[in-house]
Amino acid sequence: KNPEYGNILRSVELNRLPMGVLGLSHIHKAHLIAALTKDTARNALVITPDESQALRLVRDLNAMGAEAVLYPARDFNFRSSEGQSREYEHIRLGVLHGLSESQGDIVVCSAEAALQLTIPPDTLKNSSITLSPGKEISPITLIAQLIRAGYVRADLAEGAGQFAFRGGILDIFPPSSEQPFRLEFWGDTIELLTRFDPDTQRSIEKVKKI
Repeated sequence: KNPEYGNILRSVELNRLPMGVLGLSHIHKAHLIAALTKDTARNALVITPDESQALRLVRDLNAMGAEAVLYPARDFNFRSSEGQSREYEHIRLGVLHGLSESQGDIVVCSAEAALQLTIPPDTLKNSSITLSPGKEISPITLIAQLIRAGYVRADLAEGAGQFAFRGGILDIFPPSSEQPFRLEFWGDTIELLTRFDPDTQRSIEKVKKI
């Protein structure tokens, strides 16, 4: 019921922008952002001076009940390395996928991350595929699509960006998920789709689509 907050809220709702809000401490900035996204039912992109502040803000926003994610800066590697980690690429793709699916409330990134070019929304959408039980698709065709998208074949799908195929079972670990998925085929039809534990390789629960 703070009158200043009421003015800020009305300005956002009526699109009377840009607008400056001065004199807030870090935690009050987090409180203001969380309140505005809740009261306007809008998403927010928050840009901070550096990544350490972005990470701190994500933690505080989530502690306040908001759904905030970090969009990290790209990790450049100027050396040729087979074992180069793609963790940052996976996180960035996961956040971009969430944005395309209207998931979450707030994306927080550093100015560096905001300035880096990334994949256009249409390209991301056209490179994505939805899988569900009953869908007709050849496992060989799907594997070819995974390889073109940058997935790596492994004995077990234990990390993001990996897939494994044996018998009529295809395991996929998408960058946008914390756990991998198992597709059981009957011919060219997906018969069963489950989420599984990468450590035990045991199925956890059935899912309707990925």
